[in-house]
Amino acid sequence: MKNRLLNSLLVLIVTCSFSSCSLFGYDLQEDYDYEYTPGNAYLDQTAYEFIQSRKEIDMGILCQAVDRVGFKDEYEASDRTYIVMNDVAFVAYFQTKKYAGLDNMSDKDIKDLLNSLMLEEPISSLELTINPVAMKPINRDKKMYMWINTVTGYNMRIHYAAVATAGTPVVTSNIRPTNGVIHVVDKFPLN
Repeated sequence: MKNRLLNSLLVLIVTCSFSSCSLFGYDLQEDYDYEYTPGNAYLDQTAYEFIQSRKEIDMGILCQAVDRVGFKDEYEASDRTYIVMNDVAFVAYFQTKKYAGLDNMSDKDIKDLLNSLMLEEPISSLELTINPVAMKPINRDKKMYMWINTVTGYNMRIHYAAVATAGTPVVTSNIRPTNGVIHVVDKFPLN
């Protein structure tokens, strides 16, 4: 009896394991031809809505900064490039600039920071070369250069000087909200 029960249980486990892929949506591949589907970087939301959607994940400090200085309209303006600092980048920025946190920054400092990370035109990494290209931030007191670094695997770099050996790597590039292009950094790219 015990043997029969174990055999039945074994048959049940084997049957379930073979059918579990179908149960969980992992159907058997019919042939060996791979059907490529490109990733979709286009969002059905503005840059502001994208940032708001990520405030509980990795953009909470940026959301607080944008809301505090009333920059929602700036992040909904058309045809811009938004360099978006995630929370890791903000913490590093606070340490570098000797701020205890966002509450210790003046509204003017926050506006200057955010304006130095917005460009007047949408720039994709596909438009860049290995040579640093000068960009036009909204904050005219700052300069920004962008390029592709071929040494580290063709990733996009941002820096305040035209020094191709330096620069902050972009961790996620070419996100396409309805109003421009977003590039996410986890370090502060300017001086």
